[in-house]
Amino acid sequence: MNSEQIIPSDSWILSSEKLPPFPEGKDYSETVIGWDGRSLGIYRRYYINGEGWLWARASYVCFGCLSKIECEVDDDYNVTHWMPLPNPPDR
Repeated sequence: MNSEQIIPSDSWILSSEKLPPFPEGKDYSETVIGWDGRSLGIYRRYYINGEGWLWARASYVCFGCLSKIECEVDDDYNVTHWMPLPNPPDR
């Protein structure tokens, strides 16, 4: 199975054209799958005072409770493409 069979290439959104949506009243974006030119990861964007909006890579995600996510914010993360997370399995 190749990566095209897992994630169709037409599902990616170019970060320079559109960024993940931000829930109302939150200082972070929705959680997404991101591509940085080398690897896939789970990302959010956070607002950091004095630095602006930065990408954060998740080291832990609880998919049943996406408010529980541990991230490392770093201005070196250069997410070029992203897509929404799929829904978790029903069973």
